[in-house]
Amino acid sequence: MKVELFSIYCSNLSRTEVRHLFISGGAFPTQFSASLQNLSIINSEIENMGIFPRMEKLLVLNLRGNNLEHVGMDEKSFREPSGETIRSQFPSLISLDLSENKITSISRSDFISFPNIEEINLNQNRIVSVEWEAFRLLKLKKLILRGNYLLTINEHMLRDSPAIEELDLSHNLLSVAQSSSFFAAQKLKSLNLSHNRLHRFDYDSFSPLFQLESLDLSYNNFSTIPADLRQFVALRTLNFSGNPITKICEGEIVQPMLQNLDISNCPNLRLIEQRTFSFTPVLQFLKLANNSQLQYISPYAVQNSLLYELVILNNSLETLDNKILEQPTRLFISGNPLDCSCVEETFTNFTHKIVDFKEATCKARER
Repeated sequence: MKVELFSIYCSNLSRTEVRHLFISGGAFPTQFSASLQNLSIINSEIENMGIFPRMEKLLVLNLRGNNLEHVGMDEKSFREPSGETIRSQFPSLISLDLSENKITSISRSDFISFPNIEEINLNQNRIVSVEWEAFRLLKLKKLILRGNYLLTINEHMLRDSPAIEELDLSHNLLSVAQSSSFFAAQKLKSLNLSHNRLHRFDYDSFSPLFQLESLDLSYNNFSTIPADLRQFVALRTLNFSGNPITKICEGEIVQPMLQNLDISNCPNLRLIEQRTFSFTPVLQFLKLANNSQLQYISPYAVQNSLLYELVILNNSLETLDNKILEQPTRLFISGNPLDCSCVEETFTNFTHKIVDFKEATCKARER
């Protein structure tokens, strides 16, 4: 009788149990490797990718939380017992999760066994370097390198990854971004560079990324909004929170397609000047929250009839001009030391759109 197994899940296996699982005649029969489509061995003591037999139909491999120090297999692991070279250990694999391991570097040969891979998760490893052309994967769409120790992005890291759509480089140690690092990523739609040390873009850094729709630059070291941002003509979502900017001026944000903008948790932000958001004609969601020093927003900062929601929670705003209140359909204003003594009636006229009106601090209503 032929038995086919399509999915296996294991966790907390010791080194001995892992070895017993895959040795010849062990607990992992040959017919399982021929039919298996989903394999998860997490929080165990796998130390080498070479322990796995060839799995022609495997689609998903999850090895999160093991003891892997490198992705590639040694030369012996690429050979059958007969001595014949194995060209691809996982020819059908689509998704590979290697997060929370101990991988320190990525070399050019590491992913040779995954020719059809579409998604790679290397979150929370110890990666300090990625060799050029390390991801020679024509079908790769999503790459997560979050939570590592990368100081730079190799110039040709994505040279042979033309299909990539989502790249996460957040929580690393990057200080500069260079256009050459992304020149081949013509289909890139989402780029996450948050929680790094970025303080500037090299000139024309992201000029090839005309298709980029989502950019996260939050929690970096930008003291001003980079002029290069205007190159992202297709950008729809931008997160610039947590940067040490002091003000936002007219002409700094020029995004014809931008719909969602978040500039929150900026501890030094004090001023938003007039016409700041005049060059974002289709902006719908604007969040300016938790900026502890923000005391003034120009009445003419937001002149956008399409604005649906404005969130200005937990700032240091004492006044809000009528023109600001008129623009959005929904408003969140609580957590500000508002002085409404002169505009109590005006505020009352906008209660239908101020979602948190009852929680707002208004000196006139506190008497």
